[in-house]
Amino acid sequence: MESGWDKSDINDAKYIWNPSADNYTIFLGGSNPVGINGGTQFIPSNQGFWVQATTNGNISVNNACRKGIMNSTPDYYKNQETDYPFISLICSGNSLSDETIVRFIGQASPEFDLNLDAIKLFSFSDKTPQISSMLEKTALAINALAEITDNLEIPLSFYCPTEGNFSLSLDNKSNTAEFRDIYLFDRLLKQLTNLKQDKTYEFRYLTSNIRSRFLLIINPSREKLTALETGDKFRVYAIGKRIFIDKLDGKKQGCKLMVSNLAGQVIFWGEFASSKKNLVLNADAGIYIFSIVTDKEIFSKKLYIN
Repeated sequence: MESGWDKSDINDAKYIWNPSADNYTIFLGGSNPVGINGGTQFIPSNQGFWVQATTNGNISVNNACRKGIMNSTPDYYKNQETDYPFISLICSGNSLSDETIVRFIGQASPEFDLNLDAIKLFSFSDKTPQISSMLEKTALAINALAEITDNLEIPLSFYCPTEGNFSLSLDNKSNTAEFRDIYLFDRLLKQLTNLKQDKTYEFRYLTSNIRSRFLLIINPSREKLTALETGDKFRVYAIGKRIFIDKLDGKKQGCKLMVSNLAGQVIFWGEFASSKKNLVLNADAGIYIFSIVTDKEIFSKKLYIN
């Protein structure tokens, strides 16, 4: 706890409305301080600010927090090196912008951490684009996760009351050394952008677009990228009579496989749970239908077997 603060009944994030940017600045303190939209640890004298209560109780700030008279507000946080991996995404449009951060800190949990995460507080402006990451149905301005894993998907929410041309960019302050790749996926256009290489993705936004249009993907496999671009969940191909099945998202899941001829006769039935499967099909040369059944869908493909 910072000297002079009693924050026992609130989340750590402090929000200040910045009228010149039509947006909120946010600052999280503690042992891993971070600010977005220019947020710092300093609250100007007589400046109102917002916090989120965790329970009925009190918040107090005493004179130990005062810094005296300053000609300007120094941003000490930005001068500190951040030793954990984090991604800062900036959305821009209408000459305004918004920021969201995804960071990786070992003590983070899969749930909301009141000292590591920050709820999204949306702008009042009808021209300010808004970007956040999603924890189930909760929009987060700052999202802390425990570790970097391959094929990690982080749903993003983008919203603006005004239609127009916008961009999503990987900000230079991001600490990306420990990421192999960082991809942005546009669900609407099925378009992938490697933000570590291209930095910025430009797009046209309509108010009818779904808020969950974008997906952030950390260290995706080639199979994962293929699945996103094509919309397919499986790749099925044959070399001679040997059949190969790859689950493109790489996840293990119980599946049922049925192979039938064009007359509808089932010539093979089996189950598999791994992300890859291969088998030899003892059948005459011809065209066969391969159907893979999961608990949510059926995938079918015709293959010629020689």
